[in-house]
Amino acid sequence: MQKFDRLNRIGDHWKKKYGAKTYKLIFRGEFTCPNIDGSLSNKGCIYCNMRSLEPLIDSKNIEGHIKYLEDRNNAELFIAFFQDFSSTYPVHSIENKHDYLKKLYTSSIDNDKVVGISISTRPDCINTEVLDILAELQKDVIIELGLQTTCEKDIKWINRGYANDQFIESVEMIRSYGFNTVVHIILGLPNETDRTILENVKFINALKIHGIKFHQLMVLKNTELENIFNKGEVNVLDIQEYFRRVSLFLAHLDKNIIIHRLYGDAPKKDLIEPLWCLNKTGIQDKLFDYLEEHNIWQGMHPRPTTHNP
Repeated sequence: MQKFDRLNRIGDHWKKKYGAKTYKLIFRGEFTCPNIDGSLSNKGCIYCNMRSLEPLIDSKNIEGHIKYLEDRNNAELFIAFFQDFSSTYPVHSIENKHDYLKKLYTSSIDNDKVVGISISTRPDCINTEVLDILAELQKDVIIELGLQTTCEKDIKWINRGYANDQFIESVEMIRSYGFNTVVHIILGLPNETDRTILENVKFINALKIHGIKFHQLMVLKNTELENIFNKGEVNVLDIQEYFRRVSLFLAHLDKNIIIHRLYGDAPKKDLIEPLWCLNKTGIQDKLFDYLEEHNIWQGMHPRPTTHNP
């Protein structure tokens, strides 16, 4: 088995599907979140700092950003990507939210080189009105949802704000439209064990979702997690332990699920810990070396077995 054939990676998937190198165009919108605007909570998830996201563009600068990615990365086709806050949940000052979303999403794909759209949001911000708008675009649609964990103690600890059953209902609603779902997972939460990792895998495999993004627990500035970390009440994973845990997850993950991300990163100005995630390309090489050294590949154990904590 070749080193980079051990995982079902998104770049390979898009190249096979579209016949060209495909990149994301990251857009902005006037969005917020029910977990911070007072509808559900005003605290937000404890790790959230939306200012640490990659630079965003607006629909007026599509051509320039496409040209930049073509020159820099040899990109040929593109996915319009909305990732700030809950990108189906406009701020309250926007009165006609339906028209706002329709105009925003439509303008983001107004280029023949844009083959799809990806929306990052929450299960409690998904409804048929939003999905109907996306269906009208007649492009490939991906909905990213932050599961993070199925462990009830950690769900409460991160202040996620919705139940696992609501997550399942949202995935089923998205599937009914023929759209793909990508799930976000955080490794390194305080109550995590090998057993809870395998429970997360089992949950995701059963949902038959399309893709997954992995993140390590990261401490960012201006978050509640920063305060908790500074009190010494939580630790972050070192790189070798992160490799071990993500490898355990991958070994039991359905081989048909597409890997969109293997670890998280953040700008140096916003990151407190772990500092090892600053070296983006170096981490990927080291992780694949780890998989090769331990002879691990995605889906090698199709049914999670019982693991001691």
